[in-house]
Amino acid sequence: MIDPPLGDPYRDNVFPRRVLEALASQEDESLSTEPDENGPWFVHALAEGRGWGVFREGDGPEVGDHPVARFQDRARALLFGVALPAAGREPSFGVRETPGALSREVLSPSTNGLASVGEIWHFEDRSIEALRVLDAVARSPRLLADLLEAAGSAAILHVGRLLFRRLVLPRL
Repeated sequence: MIDPPLGDPYRDNVFPRRVLEALASQEDESLSTEPDENGPWFVHALAEGRGWGVFREGDGPEVGDHPVARFQDRARALLFGVALPAAGREPSFGVRETPGALSREVLSPSTNGLASVGEIWHFEDRSIEALRVLDAVARSPRLLADLLEAAGSAAILHVGRLLFRRLVLPRL
């Protein structure tokens, strides 16, 4: 449930109030609990059409700083800015093999050490790495916003429709 600090928590939001209220009433615990301390990274246009740079907060081309990465388009620069904090985090998922089992147990840190959070039959190291990145994005509103911006307006429009159909229509 959203616990509003002061005022209307739904004001000045691109998502309609009824979608936000439906999300807030979901019983599942939200993953967006981490502060934006992992970075933040910002994307700035580089001079002379040299593309887009990814900079740490407070840095930028206007003060002569060098970017940590440069891309020809803004969307890929935003994606890299999303991936950076995820790559720097402690692993949020791991796997444990059980001799003779056809599946592997998926583990995640909890207050009591590692807890089993799932089971997988198809396994590649890339799958768990991708899960770690997605977990980091789901926990950070800033990273999620950057990801949506990189996806573009058509994707955002479609996401809005999907959320409306999943969260609002069933309640009407």
